[in-house]
Amino acid sequence: MKEMDGIYDEFGNNPHSLNLCAQMAMCKPIIAWTISKDDFRPNPDAYFQQHLYMGAFLTVPFPGNDHTINPDTAIEKIYLDYGPLLNAIKGRQWLLIPNVVAVKNESAKANIFKVNEKIIIPVIHGQQNAQVFLLLKLPYQLLKKDKLLIKVLYPGKSKWEKIGEQKFATAISLPVKLKRGCALISVE
Repeated sequence: MKEMDGIYDEFGNNPHSLNLCAQMAMCKPIIAWTISKDDFRPNPDAYFQQHLYMGAFLTVPFPGNDHTINPDTAIEKIYLDYGPLLNAIKGRQWLLIPNVVAVKNESAKANIFKVNEKIIIPVIHGQQNAQVFLLLKLPYQLLKKDKLLIKVLYPGKSKWEKIGEQKFATAISLPVKLKRGCALISVE
């Protein structure tokens, strides 16, 4: 896949294909095929969160297409809810550093990307309105800053909320509140 500019996963609605193709696209864009609103059943949030976690974009509904998702008011609302989170990972590159991020007690899942000069961490599949604790072990050379600004973005929101500032440390424990079982963390 070295010569490819990006990947369109024709079976992106199937978890095994999404996971494989997303890992082939670690430093390039991936769009996953979405056939119909049935792909979002039984839990639309879980479907969008899995794509966010894997750094993959979904095919969007558009009128007149012949074999992908058609416009649907209920589904389009969820696309709009997750749109700002997906926009935030545009240009993402996976960070392949052992033990760089973990969720204490495995109460949710987290992945980590570098996007421009920021670290972006999708936290997914947690409990509704739960608080989880992330353990970050960021090497100093990733951001090269002594003070880190930490923000969060939730599904259904378009503006980042400042969590706080943190002095750089080799290990940081970060409490994160989830909404709809999800949060997108920015460290800059």
